[in-house]
Amino acid sequence: PLGEHVTHILLAEFDIDKGSSLTHQYPDATGTDEHLLAELMLPDGAHLRAEDWTVFFLNQTIPDPDKISIDENPTYHTPSNSQDHDQEKPLLYALNLVRTRHDKEAR
Repeated sequence: PLGEHVTHILLAEFDIDKGSSLTHQYPDATGTDEHLLAELMLPDGAHLRAEDWTVFFLNQTIPDPDKISIDENPTYHTPSNSQDHDQEKPLLYALNLVRTRHDKEAR
């Protein structure tokens, strides 16, 4: 719903044997590929820092080249001007905190 600041809370973990995995999604699944989410949430080199922040966007739409004119302001293919906007997912802004915890028991 419009006006909500937080719609999902996600937890991703990295396992030396399994790689990145999305372990929790609350209150429900985002509808985005879980492997992609885990990879975005755990950027390369994160293990070298105790803490890091990243921002990424989900469900971005691609500009429709047929609707872009050199003489006019570009009109992008977005849910508001799409004929099948009911099937499109809303743009999600992800604010991501990575906290590194090294497990001494892991190999």
